[in-house]
Amino acid sequence: MSRDRSGPLDGLRGVAILLVLAGHIAQNYSPLDETARRWLTAFANAGAGVRLFFVLSGYLITSLLLKELASTGRISLRQFYRRRALRIFPAFYVYLVVLVVLSLWIPLGLTAHTLGAAGTFTWNYAFLWIDPPPGGWWHVGHLWTLALEQQFYLLWPLALVAGGLRRGPWIAVALMLWCPLARVGTYWLFPDQRGYLGSMLHTGVDSLMAGCITAFLVRSAAAQAHLSRHGVAGMVLGALAASTNPSAAVGLMRGGQAISVQNQLAYSRDAEREADRIGFLFLEGSGYDVNGMPAFFPRLQKASSIMDSGVPAYVRTHPLTIDRIADMQDRVRMVNAKTVPSSLEFYLIKARARLDQQKGSSGLFDARNIFEGFSKQGSPIKQMEGFYGLALVAQRQGKVDIAEGYLQKTRQMMQAAA
Repeated sequence: MSRDRSGPLDGLRGVAILLVLAGHIAQNYSPLDETARRWLTAFANAGAGVRLFFVLSGYLITSLLLKELASTGRISLRQFYRRRALRIFPAFYVYLVVLVVLSLWIPLGLTAHTLGAAGTFTWNYAFLWIDPPPGGWWHVGHLWTLALEQQFYLLWPLALVAGGLRRGPWIAVALMLWCPLARVGTYWLFPDQRGYLGSMLHTGVDSLMAGCITAFLVRSAAAQAHLSRHGVAGMVLGALAASTNPSAAVGLMRGGQAISVQNQLAYSRDAEREADRIGFLFLEGSGYDVNGMPAFFPRLQKASSIMDSGVPAYVRTHPLTIDRIADMQDRVRMVNAKTVPSSLEFYLIKARARLDQQKGSSGLFDARNIFEGFSKQGSPIKQMEGFYGLALVAQRQGKVDIAEGYLQKTRQMMQAAA
């Protein structure tokens, strides 16, 4: 084994990989029976695996920087960024190019904004300016972890150069204590961001900082004299435990509120994923087209993110995250495609539901324009939907005679479409 490699740390990497793989298998592998799924779920924790990767990354990067500082007396930012770029950029951008090439023949649902956010390592903030395209999250949604790490690689060496060995550890401690407060504040002040608390840099960098703090402890003269590689691995695991529930430290100053919110967030996210999975199974078992679920989720997310007024309280407190949308898209891929024909009554109900969503006179005007467009299409079914919608609009406006005329046309189109 190379002198630069550590067997215990490589073992922790293996544990992290197994946790991530097992967590995704437990959530997404449809042929898995319920008994096996429950056993696997009891031991699988993809979130803990990702956090363990972050702790290891913070520890290893800080150790390299401290080693360079001890041997040369300075940290070369240029050399550090060059090494990071050579290690990550080639494989990463080849992956994006492959996606672009495949999208020429296969509808992957990617957009210029999606690829732009992925290519600039801003994917963990992309929800602020990108409407989720159907199918696009599956191929690049996992890049939020790489985006977070790249932002850490960009800023942490600068902080370490500015703070030095004296203030560097305190910067890491301050950031680790800041994150729980930032998560609590974001949770209450920005409800639409609740599903992204662990992926944004300013709310989720504490796992990386836990690894950085561990590196400072290991490099200290007093600790290094008595610390074996297995002891380093133990400290990394301890840092992981601290980073996954750092609200315990904040609770000494601010009471138990932060801990309570953190636990509620973790429980809520797990409950939402389980509810999505059960709903998907009900939809499939009832014979409906399961593609409706991943198609509906992005539309609901877009509608609920525009404004808070009129959005049900449950949607505001249980936001539709990228992970939930990607999970449903993944489940659909594992189910045989099924075409469920729509009845004529479906289009009538759809027209009524569309009208019921419109509020005020401007809403009626918009609905009328939509239905008039349907009534002029070549399909008898779309014409039927349009005429029925126009009848409902006229009825709501008190124009009974006009509504009767549109209803008569609706009956004619129903006979033509039957």
